[in-house]
Amino acid sequence: MTLVIPPYVFHKKKVYKNGRVSFICGGCQRLDDLRYAWAEKSQQDGKETFKLKSWPEEHSCCPTSNAHLVREFRAALYAEVHANPTKPVPSIYDQVLDMFTKVMSAEDKLAFINEAPSAR
Repeated sequence: MTLVIPPYVFHKKKVYKNGRVSFICGGCQRLDDLRYAWAEKSQQDGKETFKLKSWPEEHSCCPTSNAHLVREFRAALYAEVHANPTKPVPSIYDQVLDMFTKVMSAEDKLAFINEAPSAR
């Protein structure tokens, strides 16, 4: 499970018996500085839900403003390839890239494309 508080990406670390859930910042963890976000877990209509209670304001990591979007872009690419395994990868790449960048300004689009994985 992933928690995104742009531009930071957290992953679920531990679920405690009292219903609290800890999420750890992936970028800070790679720098050996553990920064946690906390949430409360509950059930609503048979589905697991989380209510964010606290998160770190300061981080050791310094992700770019597009880091979380690049992660979502990669996930969308894999999902589309899985859904359409016979479709050419460059075609899938162009389709997903267009979906992600169609509402971005020219400057934001260029920055995103420079950070996103290439179609090679």
